[in-house]
Amino acid sequence: LEENSEKGASSSWLSVLPLDEHGFRLNKRDFRDAVALRYGWQLANTPATCVCGHDFEIEHQLCCPRGGFPTLRHNEVRDVLARELTEVCPAVATEPGLQPLSGEKFLLKSVNRQDDARLDIAARGFWTRGEEAFFDVRVFCPDAPSYESRTLSSLYRHHEQRKRNEYEGRIINVERACFTPLVFSVHGGCGRLCSAFLKRLCQMQADSSGG
Repeated sequence: LEENSEKGASSSWLSVLPLDEHGFRLNKRDFRDAVALRYGWQLANTPATCVCGHDFEIEHQLCCPRGGFPTLRHNEVRDVLARELTEVCPAVATEPGLQPLSGEKFLLKSVNRQDDARLDIAARGFWTRGEEAFFDVRVFCPDAPSYESRTLSSLYRHHEQRKRNEYEGRIINVERACFTPLVFSVHGGCGRLCSAFLKRLCQMQADSSGG
């Protein structure tokens, strides 16, 4: 039920104004593909197999790390959010690198300790005036075979917690900043923390425009 509800809500793109500046204009092929994805129909003019050798099926393409779609959709979401943040924050960076560690200790073994670690977005003054906020995007497919026994809400919590376990300790203790995981599903929904982020972003945009 959760997933069906989310898929229904994702059809809101049909009522969005086709604004070029935001990349909201679809050509006729894009429109046909979007409708096919919405109703679970097979796309036209697609190859028989994925680059990994698997049959070219929609659900597989949404999950296959070699097919390219996971990276493309992640980068698109990251870039859109970064662009929107530039309207309300004085300093926004895409893929900001973290400071190298110099012997710092963390409670969790899962904390990313790589010297070249980086997140998706950094923005100053988003949650608190003058404080830097880091964000990392995750877009997952709830239809993946490994998620068959999981509810949609539990998947959002799972991915949020994984991101927090990997980065939050380092962001708080080394960068002296805050961290928010931005978790989306391919059907258009998002996690609790991401929802709070989007509401805050919309409010800041409304305030800056006098709305």
